[in-house]
Amino acid sequence: MPRSGSAIVLAALAAMVLPLSASAERRPPEAFTLIANTDSASARAEFGAYEFPSARRQLRTWAMNATGPWAVAGNFVGASWRHWATDEPAEWDTDARGLARRFGTASLSTFIGETTLSLSSAALRQDANYYRCPRTGFGPRARHAVAMAFMARDPQGNAVFSPGKTFSPFVGPVIVVTAFYPGAQSWKGGLLSGAYGLLINAGWNAAREFVVQAPPWRSGRPPGGLVEGEATR
Repeated sequence: MPRSGSAIVLAALAAMVLPLSASAERRPPEAFTLIANTDSASARAEFGAYEFPSARRQLRTWAMNATGPWAVAGNFVGASWRHWATDEPAEWDTDARGLARRFGTASLSTFIGETTLSLSSAALRQDANYYRCPRTGFGPRARHAVAMAFMARDPQGNAVFSPGKTFSPFVGPVIVVTAFYPGAQSWKGGLLSGAYGLLINAGWNAAREFVVQAPPWRSGRPPGGLVEGEATR
């Protein structure tokens, strides 16, 4: 991968994270009202009660994300891109066998990443599912979609930093590149693939926020909190 491509990915990741931290610095903690502690009956009726996913639901989520139809489709798209566009790895032929190898390693990378996310979330008691922003307006909802690429919910429904969401996109590619690609492949290529994975996750969050209509945020503190008196949805 050219250095210019790496620079573009790093710049995009920085653009995702820096506005979030800057926004948090501009607003003091006392400016927020935690939804979980609000005395507003209308707010409680609007948000309802958050329910932490059961072990059975977590297992079903892992199975769908690791081996379900969307996972298979995404793996095929990624394999096709590496097969016809980037010829990665170059040692593999551009015939049907080469495509099958690329699809197999893409599927393995997804399986490892989703398993890492699921196990780390279970160990930390975090809900890694996506929930739509409780605020209105394009800006707040877009920032929410980006923030949820790095955050999950604790058993009380509050937004917390998620090591699993942040680092699992890197685990699968690094293992696959170093252990299954032919020749002496650098682990740096896996890191770059993980960075692309984070960008894709943020984009998919935006689709779930504005298009697919994921479940709404119910009770608990969302990323950035909720400004008192601000409209909710």
